[in-house]
Amino acid sequence: MTNSSSPALPRRYPEPTPFVANLAEYILSSQEVWRMPDASGALKLDWNEGTLTHPVVVDAVSRFLSHAGVVNWYPDVTCRRVVEPLTKLLNVPTENILMFPGSDVALDALVRTFVMPGDEAILLAPTYDNFRIYVESCGAKVHHVNLADTLGFNVDEFVWRVEHLTSSPKIMYLVNPNNPIGYFIPPEEIRFLLSRFPETVMVVDEAYAEFAGSSSLPLIGEFPNLFVARSFSKAFALAGLRLGYLVSQSANLGHVNKVRNPKNISMLAQVGAQALLDRYELVQDYVDEVVAARSWFLEMMRSMGGVLFDSRANFVLMRVPEPKMVIQGLAESRIYARDRSYMAGLANMIRISIGTRSQMEQVVRAFQQLPTSLWRA
Repeated sequence: MTNSSSPALPRRYPEPTPFVANLAEYILSSQEVWRMPDASGALKLDWNEGTLTHPVVVDAVSRFLSHAGVVNWYPDVTCRRVVEPLTKLLNVPTENILMFPGSDVALDALVRTFVMPGDEAILLAPTYDNFRIYVESCGAKVHHVNLADTLGFNVDEFVWRVEHLTSSPKIMYLVNPNNPIGYFIPPEEIRFLLSRFPETVMVVDEAYAEFAGSSSLPLIGEFPNLFVARSFSKAFALAGLRLGYLVSQSANLGHVNKVRNPKNISMLAQVGAQALLDRYELVQDYVDEVVAARSWFLEMMRSMGGVLFDSRANFVLMRVPEPKMVIQGLAESRIYARDRSYMAGLANMIRISIGTRSQMEQVVRAFQQLPTSLWRA
């Protein structure tokens, strides 16, 4: 028992590892939509999710809720109902696919499998910042590689900069198409990098590959150092169900599987994904609509004096004089975009996810209501 008259000792908390203590946090986007009594009229264009809900998914999940064990049993850890149709869609063997509750979890598991304190990581910048957190939390050193032309990719310059930073990068991370810019690295340049750095774990994050119409997946069988990460959050519009996967050679995935918790992939995610894999034409129709809306939006906004950059993903980057005021002004119309102006090389930039044509017409009308001095660069 503690004597109540004794002076209170200062409260001490457990100390995190020095790697976690020194981490810079990932900057989140607004969560205002989740505080709205009715968010049905909001356009959430800040996290690049799919912008619609497929009725076939709602129907499949709703029917499955009456299935025995849906609440009290662990999920099917084999993810058979997802993996089997994926193998046909991607034309890769079953043993080359490993499922996760979101591609973020896949990337985290991959890093924990291969990265040790003191290792060096290459991140083509600007990029998706969560990967940095995974690497730094393992005690590895991150090298951000910014090119002379931030808004494009030059493979020779990239190799030159990497080789001047480190002779032995343990892991290299490329988002393709790039997030947040949207440029695309062609497969032949990915092949060149794989050959140039054969001892490096090469991670190609293809969260937006469906919108680009091209992939590095055909290189999997040829290069044992290649991992491709894919997501159901963008083209499949299943971000709320959380599902993603890695594709690599089976020996690689055998190692990653050791740190993976297979019980974390919900049956609702598996059922929702299966519904769309069985009706993949719905996914392709949505992708086609987004690609067409992207072209229309770029043309329309440019004709109004906006400065926007070409993209192969489901988002575009826009340069504006007052990014914070533009983000706030759009939010007043219940349209949510992402401020990217704090990232190196992206001064005055905002990022806008692309939805359907009617949704992007709504965005154009919102810009027309804002003072042009805020958004015409």
